[in-house]
Amino acid sequence: MKKILSALLASLMLFTASASHAQDAAPAKQDPAAVRAVQDLMEAQKMRVTLQAMFAQMAQKMDEAMYATARQAAQDKSRLTDSQRQQLQAAMAPMLQQFSATMKSTFTDPALVDEYIVASVPVYLNHFSVAEIEQMTAFYRSPVGVKFVAATPKLMQEMVPASERIIMPRMLEMQQQFGQQLEQIKKDILQQKPQQK
Repeated sequence: MKKILSALLASLMLFTASASHAQDAAPAKQDPAAVRAVQDLMEAQKMRVTLQAMFAQMAQKMDEAMYATARQAAQDKSRLTDSQRQQLQAAMAPMLQQFSATMKSTFTDPALVDEYIVASVPVYLNHFSVAEIEQMTAFYRSPVGVKFVAATPKLMQEMVPASERIIMPRMLEMQQQFGQQLEQIKKDILQQKPQQK
């Protein structure tokens, strides 16, 4: 569960931060030569393959997290009777199947990658000149750049244990605080007397 949370959080933060910044930074009109320069850079970086892999992983982790949440909700013995838990499981099954199918189709849709790349262009142009982008492209097409792109997935995979060690204690503390606040809200609600009409 810790791996799911850390991977999901990192992926979502990257995705949402980049997408929202791209929308904010979008200029009214873009120079076609500048757009082409960014597209060449992304091609040299193998950005399409990277994004497809990232989105597939996001879909898988979100799917796993949703199933884990559903299992946890269905095992709530403090508030649900056995019969109610069975009803909840029966009601959740088709919802989870639909959610899983929707998640997969959404995150494997080639249009998602296309939109993300288009949205990324103004972000690059907001921070780099065309000449700088061309220099980066030259690097990524050089032998060491090609090696870097090829090694990046392995580097990221090998960094997972370090990121979990650094991030997970903070996430678990936040999760615990949130759970305590949620429990207090539930107690407050349960202690309220129903209002008379």
